This record gives sequence, structure tokens and C-alpha cells, in this order.
Amino acid sequence: MRTARPARAPAAYEIDLVDIIRPQLVANPRLKVIVCTPRVADFDVSKQGWVWSAYAERKQAFQDLMAAAQPRVAGFHPIGFTGRSSPMRSTTIIVDDVWCMVGTSHFRRRGMTFDGAADVASIDRQINHGYSAGIARFRQVLMAQRLGVDVPTTPTAATSLWIRLAQPESAFAAVRDLLVEGGQGRLSAIWEGPKGNLCSQSATILRIPTVHQARTSSRSLLLLWPANNRGVRMSRGPGLDL
Repeated sequence: MRTARPARAPAAYEIDLVDIIRPQLVANPRLKVIVCTPRVADFDVSKQGWVWSAYAERKQAFQDLMAAAQPRVAGFHPIGFTGRSSPMRSTTIIVDDVWCMVGTSHFRRRGMTFDGAADVASIDRQINHGYSAGIARFRQVLMAQRLGVDVPTTPTAATSLWIRLAQPESAFAAVRDLLVEGGQGRLSAIWEGPKGNLCSQSATILRIPTVHQARTSSRSLLLLWPANNRGVRMSRGPGLDL
């Protein structure tokens, strides 16, 4: 998940999105970040070194983000059938429920500096209480799909979890609560990789504090919600702003 790790001084297009987001978390105490990513790396299992490296880089990326603001960072894997992780076929980035990008860019070095990709960025001019109506609805439905929440066809069919996903603040709290509660079969915490991996030795890396502690102390879905509703500007290099 590190999108640029050059051994020399980075070129203009070699931008690490983790290094872009991390200082924003420090500068804006209300910025919250959710990252939803597949559990299993998409490399061929015969390329064991690549697989191990992918898990190690993912671990480091989440550790760096959480070091900046652990209570405001949530990462998880979606669950498909019971006991099985769910694959993800595209990348989605949503900022403030006013800006959205969907496409095939990877949130990793190859995706930002080598592989070709097609992405569509969109805005919605219908603003309701500071949020774009269409993008907010798209995010709510997308999060519901990743969390196994039924999208109601009538207002009376709406579940409490669906309602919590309607607003950014409550949506973030819902994901954090699920992580604290072990996922409830809807998600799983970020996985380091299989035991025996030279880069990791434990089951998970995302240590979600208990409610009391919280008060005292490949393809992906990336959601960012700054407090000022102006978004976070990130750049992938010539020709594409994220």
C-alpha cells in the first residue's frame, strides 16, 4: 500500500499517498480515514516474496497512519460468505461526500507509478447540508455492500446500521464499533499475513481500543472526511488528481 518508495530523492510523480494523508491527520484533528481493502494479496502464490512484501508494506502503511491518529483511522477487510474474505475489483476514493473517483488505479507503488489504469472522477452539484446528494448516496450503498447491510426498498425496511451509514461521522463510528466488537461477521481487522511470513508473526495488526480506552487515549475503498468539507488534495502525477 506504499505508493512510492524510491531509494533516491522522489521524482515529481513518485508520491506516497500514505505520506500525503499522514500529516493531514496531524494537522486536522477532525479528519477521519476509512480504508477497506481485500484480505489476500492478488499476486500469484508462487511469487512468495512478492506476497510477503505486499503484506509487510500494507502493515507498515496502516501502522504509519495509526501512529498519526489511531482513533481516527479504521481499516478493514470485507467478508463474503461466512468465514471467507470478499474480493474487490475496483478502487474507489470518496472525500467529504463531495468528490469521488472510481477506477482501476491500485493503492500501491505499481498502481501509482507503473501500471496503466482508467479512472473517473465526479462531483455532484446537488448539495444537501454540505454534502453531495448523489455521492453521499453512492457511498452509503457501497459501504452497505461491503458490510453486508441490506439496502432498504422502503423507509420502514431501513436497519439501524443502514441509517448510521447515511452520514460520514456516524458511518465512521459504525465501522469502528464493528471492529471493536470483532466484526460481527460483517468485516475483519487488517491481517498481517500468514504465520511464517518473515514480515509478520501475528494474526492482525489493527489494534482497536475498547470503548473505555478510546475515551482515554490492491483494490480498495478509501474514504476521507475532513471537518472543513474542503477535501484533501492528493496527486498521482501528470494527468490525474486524486
